[in-house]
Amino acid sequence: IVFNDNGYSFTQGYREQVLSGYSYTECYNADKHELYDITQENTEGVIDLPEHLRLNDQAQEIDEYLQRYKKVELIANTGIGKNYAAIHSITDLFKARTGGKVILVCSLNAKVIKDYHQYKERNITYVIGERLKGINAINTFKEVRESDIILCNYNQYEHIIAYIKNELQVPVLSIIDEIQTLAKAYKERASFRLEKALNIYSDESIVMTGTPISFFQPLGYKRVRVLSYHSPIDLEVRGTSKKWVHDVLKLIGEYDKELLLIKYNSKQKIERCKEFLLKKGLKENEVLVIHSDQSKEEKEKYENRLYTDSKNSFAPEVKVVITTSAINEGIDVYSEREIISVNFERNGFLNPQELVQFADRWRGKQSKKLICYFPNLNHSPRGYNRFSPGYHFIKRLRYLMNDCNYFN
Repeated sequence: IVFNDNGYSFTQGYREQVLSGYSYTECYNADKHELYDITQENTEGVIDLPEHLRLNDQAQEIDEYLQRYKKVELIANTGIGKNYAAIHSITDLFKARTGGKVILVCSLNAKVIKDYHQYKERNITYVIGERLKGINAINTFKEVRESDIILCNYNQYEHIIAYIKNELQVPVLSIIDEIQTLAKAYKERASFRLEKALNIYSDESIVMTGTPISFFQPLGYKRVRVLSYHSPIDLEVRGTSKKWVHDVLKLIGEYDKELLLIKYNSKQKIERCKEFLLKKGLKENEVLVIHSDQSKEEKEKYENRLYTDSKNSFAPEVKVVITTSAINEGIDVYSEREIISVNFERNGFLNPQELVQFADRWRGKQSKKLICYFPNLNHSPRGYNRFSPGYHFIKRLRYLMNDCNYFN
């Protein structure tokens, strides 16, 4: 896979229309719906980011767009430092202009907590559900009052920004990360509440994504695209055996020196895969399972093997990490060992946005190896060129809005 600007170009011999049918006009016109004004695409802003620079180095340009348009949709490659820029220069520029606060909203609690520990030198705090229970809430809101930056998840955002605006009455810049995850059907309520709170309370807003699909531009956001280098991804396609766990076992023998990062979108099946590998002789500390529904005890067990230092996210004895699509929601992976990313597709669909997001979990400018397993290779993988995530995101928002208006 070669990644040029923000368009995908695949060179693995698949049908061109399956893998390159992602120009914005084609995507929005796919089902001939009139929710999008296609001419808006001609008005996007562009920030040219040289390879030797990070996004933080050109935060002034983002701030200029923000001052002019108030609402910015930032399209930028994964791994160029969007969160770092948000917590450093973008926050500093906004605070210097307004004296207000910045709320950085992430999709996962794990990401909220990780960013808090990573940037503790800043005047920062974080809010998750557990910190709003009982007496903890008093200390949490005290920290919110005293902090320049507040980290929270999608569900807590509306409560935090309402408190800041109603009680503290200061300007707020809201920065929403990984907005492509809001297009998923199971997040429709969170996306609706978040978008409404943005409109009601936020003085200025930045929504960020590493995918080329525009979600918020139809809602009145200025689309700003960052042109930057993206390391190549070497894609290999394989057919899945009758039992996918046997493929995992073969991979462990094939890549015994590398770290395997395996994605299979079923919490129950990845837990059973771990049990299978332990029966086949792997040790408990060599196999790590990560998904969003793990118990507190399970999370504490694997947290000891996470973020061991600034260069390695996993302890050296870990050979296999098995996870679900939750990893695509902003979890960064650092490793001095080469990582082999392995994606198991359950239904034979090929979604380039998800594949690139997954391979890019391994941070750095090195080339990356991605193996994609399909259940049936008697035909070409079916593409998403007839599916518009942006359209369905707006459709769900409007459906819920009509419901609210009806009942009110």
